[in-house]
Amino acid sequence: MILTAITMLLFQAQGQAKPPVQTPPQTGIELPSASAPAKPIDVGTQEQATLTITRHVDARYDPNKTPVNGSWAGGMQQQDIQVGQMSFSVADAMFQGKPVKQFRGQSKWSFKPKVRNKQISFTPTLFVFAQIGLDGRLIHTNTTYAGFGTPVQIDAFYNKDSIDMTMTEGTRTKQTTLYPTMDMSLFNNLFQPFVNDGLVANKERQLAFLNPVTGAPVQVTATLTGHFQGKLYFREYEGYKIDTTTPGSRLVIQSMVTRQGQLMQVNLPDHQDALAYSTLSHEEENSWGLFKQSDWDKPSSVAQPQRRRYKTMALPVLLVDPTNLLYPVPCCVAL
Repeated sequence: MILTAITMLLFQAQGQAKPPVQTPPQTGIELPSASAPAKPIDVGTQEQATLTITRHVDARYDPNKTPVNGSWAGGMQQQDIQVGQMSFSVADAMFQGKPVKQFRGQSKWSFKPKVRNKQISFTPTLFVFAQIGLDGRLIHTNTTYAGFGTPVQIDAFYNKDSIDMTMTEGTRTKQTTLYPTMDMSLFNNLFQPFVNDGLVANKERQLAFLNPVTGAPVQVTATLTGHFQGKLYFREYEGYKIDTTTPGSRLVIQSMVTRQGQLMQVNLPDHQDALAYSTLSHEEENSWGLFKQSDWDKPSSVAQPQRRRYKTMALPVLLVDPTNLLYPVPCCVAL
């Protein structure tokens, strides 16, 4: 079942004695603020979350045909076909002797090319590893793409204004330094949540990452567009919709994140979606509680303290070349 329904929703200074020596006033110089920069929030860790990608095929039948074994001859009933999966997690780790947040992601999405008189299936697979400093800066990524076309592995270190990249395509390896046209800060997304304890923290963000097939820096826009309320697995959920653009395409996919911080569903093109599933204890089921419209303005921990809290530390981005694949970009979507 699919979530439905959806509505939309930021000293007095005391006089000081004159110094014994009067210095001339400085003009045209602004002294820097003595206050220290704000310390990034600690996003903690996240256990592996998994979403299953499903293609929904409408029923096709001819009512004039005779039923055979309970189904219509020459047709079929509605089908839900599992075609892929996306998973991700975040853990504390050490990298080059320093503490970091280590991101792991994996994605696969099967497809059948249109080849006359042949049944051929491919399952492109993507592995993503990233190390993020405790100041929120992306330090290193490693991606591996295989399963359709030439395998590609990209290892990259991120500097202040450049990226040192080693790209292995099949048996060929090349090293290069990239100077992205976008701001390098767009690669740093793990410490800036869209939703924090059920309340909106950011409405729109620009994100950048290296295309795992070509190695080119790409940029997407993620926008929180409104609320949703609906049922999934016979339970009522409330949360937010985040629309994300697709590199090199006009397609926009929609991620649905609950007020408790769980990425529940990703709406994809061509009657496809990715759904998460979580088991609940009888105690959690019985204390699920009711949601009131006034609860949108309250933290989730206050409005519904009995519900389990989650974290979502990846933003799904759709890639369409050479075929469809969900890229789990390291990004703090919800805490």
